[in-house]
Amino acid sequence: MRTRVQRYGLVLGVGLGGAALVHWARTPHSPPVALLYVLVALLSFPLADRVLRGADRILLPLTGFLVAVGLVTTYRLQPHLLAYQAAWVCAGMALMLAAAQAGRSERLVRVAGLAAGVVGTFTLLPWVGAEARRWVSGLALDSQLLWELASEPVKVALVVWGAVELQEKGVRGPGVLLWAGAVVLSVARADVGTATVLAWIAFSLLYCLRRTARFLLGAGSTFAGLLVLAYGRFPHLGERFWGWVNPWGDPLGAGFPVVQALLALGSGGLLGLGPGRGHPELVPGAQSGFALVAVGEEWGFAGVVAVLAAYALWVGRVYRTALRAKDPRARLLAAGAGSLVAGQVILGAAGATGLLPALEVPLPFLGYGGVTVASNLALLGFVVGLQQQEGAA
Repeated sequence: MRTRVQRYGLVLGVGLGGAALVHWARTPHSPPVALLYVLVALLSFPLADRVLRGADRILLPLTGFLVAVGLVTTYRLQPHLLAYQAAWVCAGMALMLAAAQAGRSERLVRVAGLAAGVVGTFTLLPWVGAEARRWVSGLALDSQLLWELASEPVKVALVVWGAVELQEKGVRGPGVLLWAGAVVLSVARADVGTATVLAWIAFSLLYCLRRTARFLLGAGSTFAGLLVLAYGRFPHLGERFWGWVNPWGDPLGAGFPVVQALLALGSGGLLGLGPGRGHPELVPGAQSGFALVAVGEEWGFAGVVAVLAAYALWVGRVYRTALRAKDPRARLLAAGAGSLVAGQVILGAAGATGLLPALEVPLPFLGYGGVTVASNLALLGFVVGLQQQEGAA
């Protein structure tokens, strides 16, 4: 018990301390109800650690630290949505426990893979064909909002099902067709960020299967061609690209997000302006794709380094699980999970700092989005279950 308190003391300190500083800086005269939401969400991590006996003692606290920073950032940028985000964190922890139970059994992993394939298929179908589009319109739902909600579960579903299908049927199975369909559909909807992440995961899994360099080169060339077509077909993607190439040429237009992000990062300095004392709300997408900018302005360069170090340790622990796994299916699943988080972090961090065009890729566990954080926590559960399975073996 004492060791568990020590492991999660930093998590609770960052979450409650950061939320208290934001509350004191922004609304000092109102009741600090937000602290209760943060406390309930973060207490779910030591409780889950107690249930998952023998779980990785580093992976769960790292995830808790990233979630804590994400809750503070959400409270800073969208305080009215903090309760919503905290509730989704608790729901995601419940999904994580269920996924960990499934990850301990090879049979349950296969069942989960089949279920994930079904979920991924039916999630993608509403955007294929005129009848399906009319069906979505008949539900009075915003198709763009529905796509944003579905993109993260689709990524996780494809990782789980892809690990099962690729191991059993190789590149000729239906899993590859569904994966290719998801990539093409993402490009067709101008969601280049989702398409890039899915392609990166696919290449990682194919590399684990030891496919030839010629095969990977052909797949990479095909995907590059799709990106060129997307940037040529959708004008706003081209404007975003040229705004990244020369942001100061149009600082109030196409280059506005990049310019605002660079100014915010520069004003943060080494230790930041302090939680609640900056102006990250002036940066477009600061609650999702540019979440690292909000951290950099108010937590400084030290905060950015801490967050990126936490991500690096997280990915390293998951890849370590993949290397130690004896079951090929478990190896692919762990490698896919690590590649999913690594790809999103690289694209998100590079886009926020101007090293790559901004693709609006949310940072796992940190960026705002209830469905996003719940999906990533469920994927974490599979990894924890695989670790426990290997430890028992």
